[in-house]
Amino acid sequence: MTINGLLEYWADWCLGRFDSSGRCSSKLNALMASGVSLPGSSNAFSQIPYGIDGDAVAMTVDRYVSRLSAVPAAVVRVEFLTVGNQSEKAANVSQQCGAVVSHQNYRVTLHRTIKKLEANPEIAFLLRKLS
Repeated sequence: MTINGLLEYWADWCLGRFDSSGRCSSKLNALMASGVSLPGSSNAFSQIPYGIDGDAVAMTVDRYVSRLSAVPAAVVRVEFLTVGNQSEKAANVSQQCGAVVSHQNYRVTLHRTIKKLEANPEIAFLLRKLS
């Protein structure tokens, strides 16, 4: 599995845990409840081998995304959890963080943050385990 596949899996996991009760809810239910456009499924769930705890994998990724500083964390969340072109996503990050994030800065921050996550020993271990 690639780092992008792992982040897509994490995004599917996050979107599957959308309701406040902690139970899985479908993306359709989330869409109807919030009126927010959600990205389509990446079929990343099928990439987790049998016997691997998918929740533990996603929680590990979530823990490391949450440890990032505000702008890189927002860039990763917006990139993988929302729909839109990169200009719209950059504007979304700017609005969330209160900082001006240009389209180019968004792309550079996304690339650097993905490389940083990929270099993390625990994430690297997960990638090897899931390959």
